[in-house]
Amino acid sequence: MVKPGSGVPEKIRESTRFYSYFKDCIGAIDGTHIPAIVFEHDTNSYSNRHGTISQNVLAACNFDLEFIYVISGWEGSAHDSNILADALSRNNGLKSATRIFGIFKSRFKIFKTAHPFPYTTQAELVLACAGLHNFLRKECRSDEFPVEPENEVPQPSSEQVYGDNNFDQIFGTEEQQRANANAWRDIIANRMWSDVDHIHKNKS
Repeated sequence: MVKPGSGVPEKIRESTRFYSYFKDCIGAIDGTHIPAIVFEHDTNSYSNRHGTISQNVLAACNFDLEFIYVISGWEGSAHDSNILADALSRNNGLKSATRIFGIFKSRFKIFKTAHPFPYTTQAELVLACAGLHNFLRKECRSDEFPVEPENEVPQPSSEQVYGDNNFDQIFGTEEQQRANANAWRDIIANRMWSDVDHIHKNKS
């Protein structure tokens, strides 16, 4: 993986619009589900919210769309907050929190479908291809292909995926986290609009 820089990224440092809000940001985190094949007795654990079998992958990338950190192999049913907590708790884990997986999956078509390798190999393939992606970004800058949208699988009803018993518990947590994220985004947006309004008033 690429080591994060200690200074302010160039794209933030040179932008008067973004510097004051994102000067402490070294990159962005993102997650995705990659189709997987597991033993039959593990299918419930690896069944994601779309009802398909997958591994849940979390990654952090810099502003050049290079991977800084990747954690793969989590069950498809795992909540993103649990994966993030695991990444933060590891000795070599994520230290800080652009979407990169659209490019990643367009570049490596192998992740469009599941393959009959042992599950540990399926997880390690993600790490290997993340390293290869970084190499290609540095040496070739070859991202000349359409980025395919994520979440192409239609979502079944929540009862079909989770059942009635734990539906409220799971989605209550997700909805609360979404509300918190939206509130944080709105705070940043309001600060930015306030600054723009202040600039216009000073000009007039």
